[in-house]
Amino acid sequence: MLAEMVCSRTRWAVSPWPAMFRVSIRSITELLQGALELAVVGGEAEQRERDSWSLATNGTVEATVYITVPGEAGGTDIDLSVDNGLVSVPSTVTVPSGQLFTTFDIDAGGTAGSSVVTADIGGASVDLDVTINDGWSGTGLVISQYLEPTSGNNKYVEITNIDSSSIDLSTCNLRKYTNGASSPTSTIALSGTLASGGVHLVCHSSAALVTGGPCDTSTGSLDINGDDALDVECGGTVHDVFGQIGVDPGSAWGTTVSTQNASLIRDCVTIGDRDGSDAFDPADEWTALGTDESADLGLLNSCN
Repeated sequence: MLAEMVCSRTRWAVSPWPAMFRVSIRSITELLQGALELAVVGGEAEQRERDSWSLATNGTVEATVYITVPGEAGGTDIDLSVDNGLVSVPSTVTVPSGQLFTTFDIDAGGTAGSSVVTADIGGASVDLDVTINDGWSGTGLVISQYLEPTSGNNKYVEITNIDSSSIDLSTCNLRKYTNGASSPTSTIALSGTLASGGVHLVCHSSAALVTGGPCDTSTGSLDINGDDALDVECGGTVHDVFGQIGVDPGSAWGTTVSTQNASLIRDCVTIGDRDGSDAFDPADEWTALGTDESADLGLLNSCN
């Protein structure tokens, strides 16, 4: 029986091995082709309507291409191609016999632009749109995304390493300053090593929204509200501050862009705000997304 897949709202009848993309940066994985059936041993895969990916010039993203039927004896070959020279991929990858996926690297060159990576099995194909941009570049860690929900505990803080080197997070903490406190009221210890361009997503332990990447740190201590300041420090050095430490703004900072009931994404910066005493207006460096928008949390985002 022929299998079917849906890509970009178009339905094709295909061979018994339809393919789909996941893309991951280190530990961060995002399903890129929505509305496709995906057979996963031991459980169901979540489906997301997203068929594009963004990475920095000279960057690399690891893609995982899935098929819905285990690889045949000797393996199932998947042909890969790109529409221009801005990225490169292997010409062929093989899903091993009995397996459902294989991985390959998408390598960006030094020119910004867009490209399309196509995976093809027996004439049935699926596309991944890739945008190459100048991306984050700078010093240290920054808070790159923030979600304070309309209700409940769907609270998230994303941290990005914009440095050219990896950072040992075992010396780092995300600290909260409640209602104008001048010293931390809670400290969330981070862990692991965050590679250059990597993201670390901190989630409230009761958060339930669908995020683009997994929670790296889950804790009930992330009980943030719109009037709570945050900072990221490593070994006593503050890398970035969100809000103004020691100041209670009332219910929130900002007017055109507010920190209350908000999903915010950081604009391009080359270094975090390391002075917690200076005035804070989120409109200066943050863009408001839709209410409770969580699809990009945990993913390496292109900055504006």
